[in-house]
Amino acid sequence: MLLRQAKDAAEQARGDTERSGMERSAELKALTVKLERERQRAASERTRAERAVAEAEIARQSAKEARQADEVRLDLLIGTIDGAIDGLRRELSLGAGGQRRPADTVLGASAGLAEGGRVRDVVALDRLLSLPNVHLIVDGYNITKTGYPELSLADQRDRLANQLSALAARTGAEVTVVFDGAGVLSVPAASPRGVRVLFSDRGVLADDVIRSLVAAEPPGRPMVVATSDRAVADSVRRRGARPAPASVLVSRLGRV
Repeated sequence: MLLRQAKDAAEQARGDTERSGMERSAELKALTVKLERERQRAASERTRAERAVAEAEIARQSAKEARQADEVRLDLLIGTIDGAIDGLRRELSLGAGGQRRPADTVLGASAGLAEGGRVRDVVALDRLLSLPNVHLIVDGYNITKTGYPELSLADQRDRLANQLSALAARTGAEVTVVFDGAGVLSVPAASPRGVRVLFSDRGVLADDVIRSLVAAEPPGRPMVVATSDRAVADSVRRRGARPAPASVLVSRLGRV
């Protein structure tokens, strides 16, 4: 009788132990699942926080770049206004009508400007390049293939850049020349003095870079775009620039 009672007690104790172990295992499993969910939630929050920080930095950098671009445009506009005032003073000192301004003279010059505002000869080009704070933008290969197509592309670029450097030194104009970047294996380590040499990025046409350069300028700044590409000439003229055919610039550079 006592032996049977002892066996029953042992069986019950073993069952209690197994049930207790299963309960503890279930509790441990539930706790593990809860911890994993908390870890995933924390990771998600950290990812969102990092994304928010990155977006804030991008916004800050974009605002900084926009502010710098506005400051550059403002400086150029102020320089243009100052130059126009100086030109007006010179006109007045020469006895010209008090209502006339330098820009009025250029716009009305029939000897060098054809219908639509295009520059048609070197005299007209020189008049424009003498304007205060003028920006000459050059369609690189359009000019070189008009002036010296027999040279290699690298030699064409070097010759044009050097000629433009001499022109910039004589006129004081800001000069930018744009070449198509496609197929260019190496670019010069440095540009000639007074000339900004640009190559279009992969997938970007030099024509579009020229349009962007014109669009970036403040209203009222005198601009000349040297190109014989009709589409480019028409688009930049609508933004206030004066197109000059490649042959006119080639002729002008031949006198430098």
